[in-house]
Amino acid sequence: MIRKLRCWQISKLANKLLNEIEQLRKLIQAELDKRRAALRNALQLKKELEALKRKMINQGKARVGLDVLKRNLEEHIEEL
Repeated sequence: MIRKLRCWQISKLANKLLNEIEQLRKLIQAELDKRRAALRNALQLKKELEALKRKMINQGKARVGLDVLKRNLEEHIEEL
């Protein structure tokens, strides 16, 4: 009788531990998924930032070119 009781208690404890392990696995998987999503988001934002930097540089060069063109036109108009 005592032996059966112990086996039942051990079985119950084993099931409880297995359930806890499964819950922990699910929590770990959820955290991994969350971190992967955050990493993908960070990489996407980094790409967008680089694109904006390139666009900003190109716009800066265009402004410089337009300023030079404006100055040349003003000088030309003054000569006329």
